[in-house]
Amino acid sequence: GISIQRRPQELETKMMLLSLLAVGFIAGTCSGQSETAQLVRLTDAVNDTGAVCLDGSPPGYYFRPGSSDGESKWIVHLMGGGWCSSLEDCAERTGSLFGTTSPEFWPDSAPAVFFGGFLSYLESFNPYFYTWNLVFAIYCDGGSFAGNVDEPLNVEGSMIYLRGRRNLDAIIESVLDSGMENATDVIFTGCSAGATATFVLTDYVGSLMPSGVKYRAFTDAGYFPDTVDTNGSYVFREYLQLVFELHNLKDGVNQNCVSSFPVDEQWKCFIAQYLFPYISTPTFVYNSLYDSVALPGYGQLCLPPNCNDDGLKYIEFFGMEVLQALQVVINTPESGLFAHSCLVHCHTLYNDIWNDIEVDGVTAPKAFVDWYNDDSIGSSDQKHKYIGCTLNSNEPCNPTCAAFGYGTATPTGKATSIHQSWGVVILLLLLLGTFLY
Repeated sequence: GISIQRRPQELETKMMLLSLLAVGFIAGTCSGQSETAQLVRLTDAVNDTGAVCLDGSPPGYYFRPGSSDGESKWIVHLMGGGWCSSLEDCAERTGSLFGTTSPEFWPDSAPAVFFGGFLSYLESFNPYFYTWNLVFAIYCDGGSFAGNVDEPLNVEGSMIYLRGRRNLDAIIESVLDSGMENATDVIFTGCSAGATATFVLTDYVGSLMPSGVKYRAFTDAGYFPDTVDTNGSYVFREYLQLVFELHNLKDGVNQNCVSSFPVDEQWKCFIAQYLFPYISTPTFVYNSLYDSVALPGYGQLCLPPNCNDDGLKYIEFFGMEVLQALQVVINTPESGLFAHSCLVHCHTLYNDIWNDIEVDGVTAPKAFVDWYNDDSIGSSDQKHKYIGCTLNSNEPCNPTCAAFGYGTATPTGKATSIHQSWGVVILLLLLLGTFLY
């Protein structure tokens, strides 16, 4: 059923957070770095606006200050972690890092190296943005920061709260008061369900920014196509429709989109391919054509290099569906696109994935920074658009994908990456019950 579709994405986010912590610990030990990102719990917002996580704890975010030429530049990242589509699902999340800011799951401070890839403070991994202020918004509402249900809901004697939009408002207000009101540059970004939130909320957040700021959106692994699963059913669509209704998302998503659809189709404004034409913020989309977390959500359980012919046929079909859904991005002159063929998810959070994948000889960091620095974006539909090859066998069609998901060495002969090694360790921990609920 639909509840099964939720699991791969939440499992991936648990693995992501654990691997970031593990790799961050190693990097911190090697560098001797003592910098930390501080957790800001917005306790006043609980009484002022009713902003709370699913379990009633205050919303919060980690903050790492910028330095040097990055002091007036900000990255606001929305954490991912799937969605909850029923009261029971949402109640289940309250006992996890996806439904609370409790110290049990979220320490008051975290090593700066906890955040990798595009969020890294290390120049070697993030040469273009390492000095920027970082805001990492904790995702604890189950509705991509966009829901708003006034009354708490009773689930077997426990109260749960669906207040994602209020949480986002509280976070943005706090960050503006903490210095972002003087920003010259702001990149609004997120991974997975956080990328969905970025699509949905970028214009709204942009309206809150100071005048004259250079404001851009950057979505990572949030372009889930509206297509059939391996059984020919629209299970993923039906699942998101349940999320849309439960969290009362019609008032929290892009209102230009909502007003363009009849009431029974407003759920489309929670799916990127339908929403994108209504987004006015210049947006860079970073996505795999064969997302390793999305595919199981559509019923495709085998992935290369261990797939049979039927599985490979669906994977090839899925990639074509993603590419078709991306046509609206391709045809938007102001947008950028890096759509590769590797079996990965949430690229921007890992040092190796962020830096190593190439399309047409260009890495994602280079593609993104070129787009970001281009003051003439909008002059050509095809500018800053990178599209990967077609995957139709158990071997990667892009050699730079070999280290990610295929269990083989990289083209340069390097051993398995840290990202892969820790993935194995973390999976074992998960199987033993660590962070499971």
